[in-house]
Amino acid sequence: MGGGLAASVLLLVGFAMIGAFNVFAFGALAGLWALGIAWIMVLGRRAIDRRVVRARLREALRG
Repeated sequence: MGGGLAASVLLLVGFAMIGAFNVFAFGALAGLWALGIAWIMVLGRRAIDRRVVRARLREALRG
């Protein structure tokens, strides 16, 4: 019975660590998303110009 209890505690701690890592990973992704949105808000159309994107797309499709 002592071995089963130790295994249960070990599994509980292991899954808790995995769950905490997932929360941190989600927070990191949310932070990167926020940085991307801030980049677009600050730099606006100068950074993302439709004409430039279309020209690059045409060049990529041609060759």
